[in-house]
Amino acid sequence: MEVETSMKCPRTNTPLKKVNVGKVPVYVSEACGGVFLENQTLKLFKCPDDKRGHTLANHLKQFHGELLELVERVSCPTCADTVMLRRFYSPLHVVEIDECPGCGGIWLDTGELSKLQSLMLNEKERALLR
Repeated sequence: MEVETSMKCPRTNTPLKKVNVGKVPVYVSEACGGVFLENQTLKLFKCPDDKRGHTLANHLKQFHGELLELVERVSCPTCADTVMLRRFYSPLHVVEIDECPGCGGIWLDTGELSKLQSLMLNEKERALLR
């Protein structure tokens, strides 16, 4: 079920739509394919083998927008006048995410969730590394 929220996409300033994925609320920008995740919820979606992560990544692909200028800093959709920090999420420095220093929310631009998922090792790969 999708519900309009008062939150706006930090890239396009269009309304974000609330979508529950496995009872976890996420906020999707249909204009650019980005997604806002509340504090501590990214870990629930980063594994490609997990049903929630797979479902969200597939849902976002239908809104895959034109890549915007990602070096431009964005404001948090929930914290008024708070600029999000841009940092690398993975130790390989492949994917940069936007994180709010106030609420801990995460903004993923179009395609970033899929990139994060592609870097995750499955159980068999982790066992081989051990």
